[in-house]
Amino acid sequence: MRSLLAFVLCAAALFCTASFAKAADTPLTVTFGGYTSTGANAQSGSSAASAYEAAGLYYIPKSQPASQAVQIGAYFDVLGFGGSGSGTSGGFGVAARTRGRGYLGAGAGAYSVTITPPEACPVSSALPGACTPVSYSATGFGGKVFAGISPASNVQFEVTYHFMPAAMGINTNAVSAEVGVRI
Repeated sequence: MRSLLAFVLCAAALFCTASFAKAADTPLTVTFGGYTSTGANAQSGSSAASAYEAAGLYYIPKSQPASQAVQIGAYFDVLGFGGSGSGTSGGFGVAARTRGRGYLGAGAGAYSVTITPPEACPVSSALPGACTPVSYSATGFGGKVFAGISPASNVQFEVTYHFMPAAMGINTNAVSAEVGVRI
C-alpha cells in the first residue's frame, strides 16, 4: 500500500513539475493526505484504525460548459492503514461537485475493502514465516461526500467522508483530509 501511495505522489510531482504553468487547464487532480476511521468493531466497540494514508484521482472532462453550475467527473480513491493490523480500501465511481473556490460534492461507486486483523498471525508463531495471515474482504456499493476550497487554480484542500462496505464486522467508513494538485 505504501509503495502505491509513493508511486502516486512521485507521479504527481513529476507531472506538476512538467505542467505547472498550465495546470488550471488540465482535467485531472491528484490528491494525497491522511484519514481517520469512524467505524467500530460491531462486537467489541474497538476502533478499526487510527490515522493513516489516503490518495486519489479525480477526472473532470473539459467538455462541460463553463455555465454549468455542477461539474461531473470520475474518481478513484485509495485508503490504507498499518500498525498492529492492516488494511486497504479502494473505490471508483462518479462524482459531482459545484464550481468555484469553495465547493461541495458527492460521489457513488464500487468499493473494495480488505482487513488483516492483528491476531491473524500471533507473535508466538513457532517458526518465522510459518503463519499465513488471514484477510477479510468485502466489495459493494459505497460513496463519499466532500467539501473543499481552491485557494489557487491548481491547488485544493478537501475534507471527505467515505462510506464503504463493512468487512469482518468492522464499519470501515472514514474521514480524510487531503491536498489536491491539478496535473
